[in-house]
Amino acid sequence: MLVDDQDFDKFFIDSIPLDRWGEAKDVADLAVFLASEESSYIHGDLIRLDGGETLCRYSV
Repeated sequence: MLVDDQDFDKFFIDSIPLDRWGEAKDVADLAVFLASEESSYIHGDLIRLDGGETLCRYSV
Protein backbone atom coordinates (compact mmCIF):
# COMPACT_ATOMS: atom_id res chain seq x y z
CA MET A 1 0.00 0.00 0.00
CA LEU A 2 1.33 3.47 -0.85
CA VAL A 3 0.66 4.94 2.59
CA ASP A 4 2.90 2.23 4.08
CA ASP A 5 5.77 3.23 1.78
CA GLN A 6 7.97 5.62 3.79
CA ASP A 7 9.61 7.09 0.68
CA PHE A 8 6.25 7.83 -0.94
CA ASP A 9 4.90 9.21 2.33
CA LYS A 10 7.78 11.70 2.59
CA PHE A 11 7.55 12.62 -1.11
CA PHE A 12 3.82 13.25 -0.86
CA ILE A 13 3.89 15.15 2.44
CA ASP A 14 6.72 17.33 1.11
CA SER A 15 4.34 18.48 -1.64
CA ILE A 16 1.71 19.63 0.87
CA PRO A 17 2.28 23.06 2.48
CA LEU A 18 0.65 21.90 5.73
CA ASP A 19 3.17 19.01 5.91
CA ARG A 20 0.62 16.33 6.77
CA TRP A 21 -2.00 14.01 5.34
CA GLY A 22 -5.59 15.18 5.54
CA GLU A 23 -7.71 13.71 8.30
CA ALA A 24 -11.40 12.90 8.67
CA LYS A 25 -11.69 15.88 11.04
CA ASP A 26 -10.64 18.21 8.20
CA VAL A 27 -13.59 17.00 6.12
CA ALA A 28 -15.95 17.11 9.12
CA ASP A 29 -14.92 20.69 9.93
CA LEU A 30 -15.66 21.76 6.36
CA ALA A 31 -19.03 20.01 6.42
CA VAL A 32 -19.97 21.76 9.67
CA PHE A 33 -18.91 25.12 8.21
CA LEU A 34 -20.92 24.55 5.03
CA ALA A 35 -23.96 23.59 7.06
CA SER A 36 -23.68 26.76 9.16
CA GLU A 37 -25.02 30.24 8.58
CA GLU A 38 -21.41 31.40 8.18
CA SER A 39 -21.33 29.86 4.70
CA SER A 40 -24.65 31.35 3.53
CA TYR A 41 -22.98 33.32 0.70
CA ILE A 42 -21.25 30.24 -0.77
CA HIS A 43 -23.21 28.64 -3.62
CA GLY A 44 -22.13 26.11 -6.24
CA ASP A 45 -18.42 26.23 -5.61
CA LEU A 46 -15.71 23.58 -5.63
CA ILE A 47 -13.82 23.71 -2.35
CA ARG A 48 -10.47 21.97 -2.44
CA LEU A 49 -9.57 20.33 0.83
CA ASP A 50 -5.96 19.41 0.11
CA GLY A 51 -3.73 21.31 2.54
CA GLY A 52 -2.67 23.70 -0.22
CA GLU A 53 -1.21 20.97 -2.44
CA THR A 54 -3.15 22.05 -5.55
CA LEU A 55 -2.12 25.69 -5.14
CA CYS A 56 1.57 24.81 -4.94
CA ARG A 57 1.47 22.19 -7.68
CA TYR A 58 -0.15 24.43 -10.28
CA SER A 59 1.06 27.89 -9.27
CA VAL A 60 2.96 29.88 -11.86
